[in-house]
Amino acid sequence: MKPVILFLFGILSCSLYSQTTNDEYNYVTKGYRAQIENGLPNKVGYDFEKINNYGYKSAGKEYNLIFSKLVKTATNTTVAVMIEYEFIDPEGKKVVAYYCIPHSRSANSIWNKARKQIQDTKNTDLLTAYGFALTKYAAELSN
Repeated sequence: MKPVILFLFGILSCSLYSQTTNDEYNYVTKGYRAQIENGLPNKVGYDFEKINNYGYKSAGKEYNLIFSKLVKTATNTTVAVMIEYEFIDPEGKKVVAYYCIPHSRSANSIWNKARKQIQDTKNTDLLTAYGFALTKYAAELSN
């Protein structure tokens, strides 16, 4: 499953226009959470544009993955894609995680961070939902 996800990761990044910096990667995977939790505005010089929302149901569980472009406003270029993973557990607790699809021309260090985040994920339900959403996203790119 993880090799398929990594392969889709690479293909999907081709739809981006500008390379992802370390600062932008960290904003998507960590800073955005702090921004939302504290009611802060977007990082100066950036905006998010929603791409699509992909729901996934399995074994009575529901997952929601929201794909958004991180756009550098000065140049109006997409620098990364954020995937916001949401899951409501049976006790009603909301679990949220943020993933970054870097631009295909990003430095190897950025791609290594993205790969490590996926490899370190022990939640197989999350990986299945993530793989499904990436597949749906790739299918939309083919239209």
